[in-house]
Amino acid sequence: MTTEEVDHQGKSMSRRVVGRQLEGFQIHAFSQRVHGGNPAGVCLLDEWLSADAMQHIARDLGPSVTAFVLNSDDGVHALRWFTRGGREVDSFCGHATFSAAHVLLQIKRSKHLRIEFKTVSGSRYVARSDEYLTMTVPYWPVEEIPCPELLRRSLDIQPEQCFRGPRDIMLLFRTAEEVRRLTPDYTIMRAIGHTGVIATAEGASGQVVHRFFCPGFSIGENEDHATGSALSSLAPYWTEKLGKPTFSALQESARRGFFVCSVDRRVVTVSSHCATFFSAAIWSWEGSSEDPPDCTHGCINGK
Repeated sequence: MTTEEVDHQGKSMSRRVVGRQLEGFQIHAFSQRVHGGNPAGVCLLDEWLSADAMQHIARDLGPSVTAFVLNSDDGVHALRWFTRGGREVDSFCGHATFSAAHVLLQIKRSKHLRIEFKTVSGSRYVARSDEYLTMTVPYWPVEEIPCPELLRRSLDIQPEQCFRGPRDIMLLFRTAEEVRRLTPDYTIMRAIGHTGVIATAEGASGQVVHRFFCPGFSIGENEDHATGSALSSLAPYWTEKLGKPTFSALQESARRGFFVCSVDRRVVTVSSHCATFFSAAIWSWEGSSEDPPDCTHGCINGK
């Protein structure tokens, strides 16, 4: 990280604005192509910025979630997530974690084939192979419950069964086509609160189809594009129902996401790809109540 002091518009300074140049990226996770999968911001740091500074970067970088990662030589990296709405994620964000691994393992070419992220919800491991990146995600089994009336009212197609996991509600539909055709009433669904809603069904040749609705989250989107954390509940359910330890899953959002999921003794792994949209030099300004210097050519310099 480069730090330099900048004279604010040429004036004599009674206080100084400290500008830090950071490495930033936008990665499209769970897809082999740019503009597919789920966009995430990634910002590499040598030390933590203030929470306020990370909130501002996450908001201005653009994607629903940005991962902030501490550089390290030993393959163990502290990681925090901030949403575009300014909230720090206190559970797990799959696509931003996967994107951070892509930056370290594929772009920065870490000497380690397997890295560890230390997060507020525990350690997550990502390994590089010739074909995929493979990430461990939490094991969140589900239990069947009656479908909440508010949720039923938000749906134009009713599910066959309803399940509850540690974070999300999972709805099982009769066919993959029903999942694709769903058009929820997000105003009603938002009233459920900070709960994700997974709609899923078995598709062709045993492939699992799903969508993830999240109007109550602070990411600024009603439907997520490709949701790694949803596999934390989908994988335990579908490996048991399909009677096999590994299956492929397709998230049928507008951008679509592809996953290969496995469960082995309560360890869930998700394998997929990422595509790099851009890398950039990002300036973070801290230490002054005044505005930072005028960035005539922009404070994000793309590479």
